[in-house]
Amino acid sequence: MKRSASHALEGKVFNVGSSSALDADAIDQLSQGDSKIMELLQAAPAPVSMIVGPNGEQLADAVIGGQGMVVAEIDIAHSIEHKRAQDIVGYYNRFDMFHLEFDPTPNRLLDQKPAASRRTAA
Repeated sequence: MKRSASHALEGKVFNVGSSSALDADAIDQLSQGDSKIMELLQAAPAPVSMIVGPNGEQLADAVIGGQGMVVAEIDIAHSIEHKRAQDIVGYYNRFDMFHLEFDPTPNRLLDQKPAASRRTAA
């Protein structure tokens, strides 16, 4: 649940998380009699379905560990307000402050000096 909220908050987006619960029959079919696989599936964390808003708030009651439907009304304009406050792509349309400059001069990333010119520790 925290990860969904974090993704929504960082990206300033609505996040819809949908999960599927496994009942005893599904676990039996998936494990095919292998007790280790059955134990692993039974010990897995409960699935969570939820809807999170662009500021990380949960917009409806989550469905945890079972079947159900999560429904929430969203307003895309609400997402835009948050994106304006925090420029998530680092673009910052401030042409009065930022500019892009390209220097085509080739640069050597690494210069190797001859062995004779190396310093020796005293």
